[in-house]
Amino acid sequence: MAALVYLCERNGLLPGNITENIFTVYWKAVDNSNQHITSVAEIIVAGACSFEKYNYLRFTGSFNTITNVSITNTSGLIGSGLKVFTSRSASLSSDCYPYAKPLASISTIATNPLSIASSSINLLVGIDVTSDPAAPTGKSTTACGGSGDVYSNYFISQLQTTWSASAGDIVPVVFTLSYDEN
Repeated sequence: MAALVYLCERNGLLPGNITENIFTVYWKAVDNSNQHITSVAEIIVAGACSFEKYNYLRFTGSFNTITNVSITNTSGLIGSGLKVFTSRSASLSSDCYPYAKPLASISTIATNPLSIASSSINLLVGIDVTSDPAAPTGKSTTACGGSGDVYSNYFISQLQTTWSASAGDIVPVVFTLSYDEN
């Protein structure tokens, strides 16, 4: 049996609320994991930023190791006046961030532009050694699955807009997950 991968999201005040097995990340003007924009208050206005999104991956099932985890923008450019920023690529645990309440101001964590096709970031993986499975503690480029589920570090993202952004000027942004498993 191969690894099963679940996209997870954490929102709210510490310790935060975790939602597992989500299929779409919605950047919004509110900090929640609801899968659809359900009110006008959730819409990001021109010149504003979405709340930061703290997403991570959970690998479960029968596998020996997970390695070389990366996320790549495979959809190309998004609308004029819009940019998606993420946390930087991780090659050491010190490159990862712990969970913090997401903010709607310009992120000091999500500073890596991921709006251009083929841009990507690398994630680290490890078993849960704290009360936060995506915490940087114990993460490396390779994790063994014999000890239980394996978790990536947080993939923190934010949609930032300029005053020139047009209403509704966003198309789906497709991020593709790749990893090696044996």
